[in-house]
Amino acid sequence: MKKGIYLNDSIHGLISLTEYERRIISTIGFNRLHDVYQNSTVYLTFPSNRTKRFEHSIGTMKLCSEMFFQSLLNTTDSMLSEFFEIFVREYDEILDKLTRQTDICMEKLGDRLPTQMPKIELDKLRHSLIPNNIPKEYKIMHLILIQSIRAAALLHDIGHPPFSHIVEFALKDVYLEYKEKVLSEEENAKEFVEIMSKYFEGNRKLHEQMGDEISEGILSKIIVPISENGEQYDENLFELLVLEGVKRIFAEEGAFKQLHRLLDSSLDGDRLDYATRDVINSGKDSGKVEYSRIINDMQLIVENGEIYFCVPLKAVSSVEDFVKRRYNSYKDIVYHHRVIQSDYILEGIVKDLVKKYLDEAVLDKQRDNEVLIPFDISGLWFPLGDKKSAIKANALSQWNDSWLTTILRQIYYTEYYHNKDIEDGSKEYVLAQRLAELLRSSKRYHSLIKRSENFKIIDDAVKLELMKHKDEMEEFLIKKEVLSSEERSTELIRQMLDNTWKNSSGFVLSFISRFSKEMRIEGFEQMVSDIVKEESNSLITNLKTYDTVTLFKRISIGLDSPIYFYNHKGTISTLKDISGIADILQLDSDYLPVFYIYILAKDEDGILKEKREELLGVFGKRIGFELVKRFLI
Repeated sequence: MKKGIYLNDSIHGLISLTEYERRIISTIGFNRLHDVYQNSTVYLTFPSNRTKRFEHSIGTMKLCSEMFFQSLLNTTDSMLSEFFEIFVREYDEILDKLTRQTDICMEKLGDRLPTQMPKIELDKLRHSLIPNNIPKEYKIMHLILIQSIRAAALLHDIGHPPFSHIVEFALKDVYLEYKEKVLSEEENAKEFVEIMSKYFEGNRKLHEQMGDEISEGILSKIIVPISENGEQYDENLFELLVLEGVKRIFAEEGAFKQLHRLLDSSLDGDRLDYATRDVINSGKDSGKVEYSRIINDMQLIVENGEIYFCVPLKAVSSVEDFVKRRYNSYKDIVYHHRVIQSDYILEGIVKDLVKKYLDEAVLDKQRDNEVLIPFDISGLWFPLGDKKSAIKANALSQWNDSWLTTILRQIYYTEYYHNKDIEDGSKEYVLAQRLAELLRSSKRYHSLIKRSENFKIIDDAVKLELMKHKDEMEEFLIKKEVLSSEERSTELIRQMLDNTWKNSSGFVLSFISRFSKEMRIEGFEQMVSDIVKEESNSLITNLKTYDTVTLFKRISIGLDSPIYFYNHKGTISTLKDISGIADILQLDSDYLPVFYIYILAKDEDGILKEKREELLGVFGKRIGFELVKRFLI
């Protein structure tokens, strides 16, 4: 009998893994997640938040598995039958597809064609994954489904590059810039553009493309080839069906799209795990999400062929608590002004170093070791190129946060540390300052907006400018309402003005930022950024500034997709139908800074701190003036 293993987790306690899952987490591809941070540079502000994607992925697996298990356990017999009938059709199609993949059948199934579901041994852990109400004829299918969900949950973050989204955004920006350039065969950039086009064209996302690629590689490799009479046939077929299930879950294909909601929706195993893990790891003592109250009575409901995983109405307060926790984790941790700053600095460093490398002449380097990832910034895309699977797997195992941090340190201390030849104010100078702040915690960038009260100075100045032109704006709106067919635009401007001089409801800039396109305010963010730069240079004459940046950030309340509930009659409703939590969080977010301002300067005398309020007031006055001009056009 095959044995699984047990892991102790700081959030969920003892977590059991099947023997199949043990093989997944033992691969070098999965072990890379031991050294990829969940939240990029958050640890620089919250030192104890060193959550790695390894433990988060295992926690996500446990929660997704429990959500699926309990939903089926608590449903009716008729619902179970409908559910499995849907997947009988799915697996008929999958088996048919496998019979036509002769190379896979030859290698993994001993040249036998699968015509029916496998007959597999149910060990202790497998038995524990099957609810006692599953009909005998569907037990194997259920086991394949829940193992597919658990494997997909384990692998949902497997494709993230070093420092995750920050590096991905940087690489994409550079790719979009260079793909339009005319590149010769001798340029480093040619190889970069060719490699990255696979991952960014068609609005693709690198971590999703790499996730699909690495996941399939791991799940294929752990299936051991067998001979024609191999006794492993049924186990191999089981694992091939799990592989196909994982691929379809990630691709949101057919009925598997509805299983994907357990991994990616407003209430899923991923969010449920980090809503507790990240907050606790950041040193905030707010307890844990009430997992049992949310999950234990979940129920599967099939309605008009659509599959819903529903929470009981009695758990609405626990779901509201989860939604607030997730929102607050973004508000207090991920969108902390210093975290936004360090993320910006890292992204800028990566962009600058990649472009610097791409613009250099190609060096005719003879690689002595194909297994070793390059010890320069090109290592960010080296593992992504077309290589033999073994070489690629070994390269990817080194593609982590520690490798990138080491590269950045090596570059800084060999090229920039105490380098007096760097011209003051040049691109190289700015890069050196960014590296010093990121790697040595040397304060170079100064934050002008740390809290909502700082942003309120800007917003109040904007409101004052709008109030000054109240009569003109009213007259303009009356004419527009009579002559214009742009009803939505006029309605929003009217609502904005009412909020300005009647009953304030959040920052006026929050409203404008959210609806700027519908209000016909073209290039709102660029306008604000330009104003901040111009006014900073105009007002700060006795201090040399090297970089002035305005970063727009809008917190999602995390309810983009519905959260479903059921009552005692089995009727489905959504969180929006029965709770005002979305409106409460939306109102709260309207009182958060819309953007953050950072200035790179040698400010030993604290001039920026002294002039902060004056600067913010000037920014607001100018923004308000420019808005009035645009409204009255």
